[in-house]
Amino acid sequence: VNEATIKLNVAHEYGGGISSRAGAALHLLPGSRVVNNNATFGGGGGVYGSSASHVTATGTVLNFNTAAQNGGGVYMTSGATAVLQQGSTMQANIAYGGIGSAVYMTGNTTEVSISASSFTDHESSVKGGTFAVYGGAFLLMQQGTTVRNSKSADGGALFASGAWSRVEVRGSSIQSCSASSSGGGIAARDGAAVDVGDFTSLVENNATIGGAIDGKDAGTVVTVNEATIKLNVAHEYGGGI
Repeated sequence: VNEATIKLNVAHEYGGGISSRAGAALHLLPGSRVVNNNATFGGGGGVYGSSASHVTATGTVLNFNTAAQNGGGVYMTSGATAVLQQGSTMQANIAYGGIGSAVYMTGNTTEVSISASSFTDHESSVKGGTFAVYGGAFLLMQQGTTVRNSKSADGGALFASGAWSRVEVRGSSIQSCSASSSGGGIAARDGAAVDVGDFTSLVENNATIGGAIDGKDAGTVVTVNEATIKLNVAHEYGGGI
């Protein structure tokens, strides 16, 4: 898909704009736009990937998509993989199910890799204002990726849950995000592993517990190495972590 606009489309179940399934490969090339699409009863308002399919978005705009369930912008499951890179942007996508308004991902071999891209103005009512990682999925954020102005109850920017679920945040920025409960920037639960490093910054985030990062439950591991955590606020416990 090259310099195309995919706009104002509706799917009653999954993939309001695009559905990639059963091992298919989809490439969104620079100048492509996936905007204002809707999954009316399911997830993945902009893009849905499943069953070992692969999606690559390079310099692509994925804005203002909506889903009745999770993953307002992107929903990846059942071993699907996605790469967002080279100036791709996601803004103000909405998941009315309340989990992962920009990207929702689940499944042991499901992977999303993000580099040099930006995510702004996302809000989820329950978990993961921008990203939600479940069921053993793996999320990598790197190379100057930014997340700003994201809100949720738990995990203002990012929520990870479940044994084998993994998140790596490297050389990226999470700023001005908030959680009404825990983890203004990141919340990890139920055995998830979160690794923050390589000069990542978490700045000016806030929550009731864990202004920047909150980790909870047996088996959950949060590792912070060569990162800056500053000017975050917790209204009860753990201004930074």
